[in-house]
Amino acid sequence: MNVLLVDDHAIFRQGVKLIIQSFNSGIKVIEAISTAQCAELVQQHEVDLILLDLKLSDTSGLDSLIAIKDFVPDIPVIVLSGEDDILVIHKTIEFGAMGFISKMASHEDLLAAIKRVISGGVYLPAQMTVYPQNGQQSPDGGEKNDFQGVLEGLSERQREILYYVLQGKPNKTISTGLDISESTVKNHISSILSSLGARNRTEAVYIAARAGVPIERPLP
Repeated sequence: MNVLLVDDHAIFRQGVKLIIQSFNSGIKVIEAISTAQCAELVQQHEVDLILLDLKLSDTSGLDSLIAIKDFVPDIPVIVLSGEDDILVIHKTIEFGAMGFISKMASHEDLLAAIKRVISGGVYLPAQMTVYPQNGQQSPDGGEKNDFQGVLEGLSERQREILYYVLQGKPNKTISTGLDISESTVKNHISSILSSLGARNRTEAVYIAARAGVPIERPLP
């Protein structure tokens, strides 16, 4: 597996590289210091995952993410950031990131994020998947309430299956975990996608993440 790490701080890149390779020495970490260099490297290497700092020398903030998703829309991106503003975090998902990791997170959190995203899920730390209280609005203008209404319309079994889907689990794993057939799982997922207005599992995960659903614990 090839991971492209985009960050303009050499010491930070070296630390992340050591963490990743201590987990699996077979992972190749390719380094870039800007969105421009990232664009060049994805043409030269087969990249499976991009780890992206939002503050780079040539772009900053969401512009960095937008630029990268513009020229490599099909490569999953995990944002690495020193910020932990809940609105920024949800905006990164809205603009196509598959995960968010604070630079203050633990080694275990980083590896958990990589595993989750590579398996097809979205990674958001549990404490970051709840919208601000005290009258503050969600970044999606009521999407949380809309999603809650959808959840209430799902059966208990469908909510269980959605929880597995949010973790990026394949149908076979869901089937084994719930002791039901794969065909039953497929039928439930089809109904769930229809209820969410999603075309596929990835869109369903995006919708749930943007609505503030806590991916790390069972759904209500």
